[in-house]
Order: sequence, then structure tokens, then C-alpha cells
Amino acid sequence: MFLFFTILNFTIYHIKLVSNNNTTLEILDAKRKNKKPITYYDLGRKRNWEAVFGPKWYSYMFPITSAPMTSDGIIWMKADNINTSKLLEQN
Repeated sequence: MFLFFTILNFTIYHIKLVSNNNTTLEILDAKRKNKKPITYYDLGRKRNWEAVFGPKWYSYMFPITSAPMTSDGIIWMKADNINTSKLLEQN
């Protein structure tokens, strides 16, 4: 039973990370600084999931086929609605 709740908690945490397009390091850094995490790459839930798992929603649980990547793996799309200068002033 303990293993079930551990895996459930782990799964929920990572669903939240993918939905907000955050990494564990971004979240931990924000907690350390007692600030809200900066979401440079939050494109909205649907586009976040597509960026991570690909456009075929039915293959998320069983990624058997490869999906085309939405970026080159080095440069990622950023959210259009952020004011970068304002975010940098907060840090």
C-alpha cells in the first residue's frame, strides 16, 4: 500500500510539472528563494504535453512509435505572454 501511494504522489507531481512546463530544478530553486516559479516555457497545458510527448494523445501512456519533436532539443519555444524584463527584476 505504501508503494502505491508513493508512486501515485510521484505521478501527480510529474503531471503537474509537465502541465506547467517546469523542471524539478526550477521548482526547487523557487522554493529555496521563497518565490513563485518563473514560467518562461509555459505554452498552455495542451501545447506543453505535445512538446513533451508529441501530438498523438493516445500514445502518451505507451510511446511505441516515435513522434516528431517540436524543437531541436536545444532551443525551445517560449511563452508569448511573458514580460522578460519584469521577471528578471524579480530575481
